Amino acid sequence: MKFSNILFVFLFVFSFSAFADNANGKKTIEIHVDGICEMCEKRIEDAVYKLKGIQYADWQIESKMLTVTYKSNKVSQEEIEKAIIAVGHDTENFTSPDSAYNKIHNCCKYREMDSH
Repeated sequence: MKFSNILFVFLFVFSFSAFADNANGKKTIEIHVDGICEMCEKRIEDAVYKLKGIQYADWQIESKMLTVTYKSNKVSQEEIEKAIIAVGHDTENFTSPDSAYNKIHNCCKYREMDSH
């Protein structure tokens, strides 16, 4: 009987913690972001980390995929993507304005690349 009580308490606490994570709105997404190199990676990740609610951001050069874990009650995917386009990188849903794109370093001009 004691074991079943302990098991019940454990399951109750575990399910409450899972609910608490959902209540915090913790979410992980992947976004395609155009870029070429390590400078692009730093620019993209820095732009995302400046937002409130970001817990993790990692952009992979090879796949051009950005993985972001964030609190959806603090920031939205749209806000994340708009921060990225503001520093000159196109995302799957938005195109960076030419004024922002033209400010990135010449070696980072992914729109001019044949492989893009």
